[in-house]
Amino acid sequence: MSAFPMSGLRALHYPTQEAPTDVGIGAHADYSWFTLVNQLSLGVPALEVLNYNGEWISAPPVKDSLVVNVGDFLEMATGGRFVSTVHRVVNRTGQESPSEDVLVETLPGCGVVGEERVSVVAGEWQRERLLRARYKHPSSVAARERGEI
Repeated sequence: MSAFPMSGLRALHYPTQEAPTDVGIGAHADYSWFTLVNQLSLGVPALEVLNYNGEWISAPPVKDSLVVNVGDFLEMATGGRFVSTVHRVVNRTGQESPSEDVLVETLPGCGVVGEERVSVVAGEWQRERLLRARYKHPSSVAARERGEI
């Protein structure tokens, strides 16, 4: 449907907010097809969604689940049948949320029986994949010369 790669994986960093008016990531809608959100907080809601009445409502974490935010591109492609999700992040946990140095492991119960579970640092994994995808780009050539990929 598109020759332009429109995907990405990021482990985002949300610093804690002190004041009630502080927002970690301000109100926005994602430009992509959709966004999958894995809320790894301590069971404390941080994701808020703007409902049809113009009110911010909490999207509390649900164990072993993902939140799907509809993006602008999906809204356009479906003629508005699916409406892009306006959302924001408010971190009032008092704890920093993961960043690119977060360790990601194969989920329990997933993978092939008898094989080791994979562990990767999120930022390193994403960097390697981006460099591989941009094979002829000077940054990728330099990374190959240094033996990084």
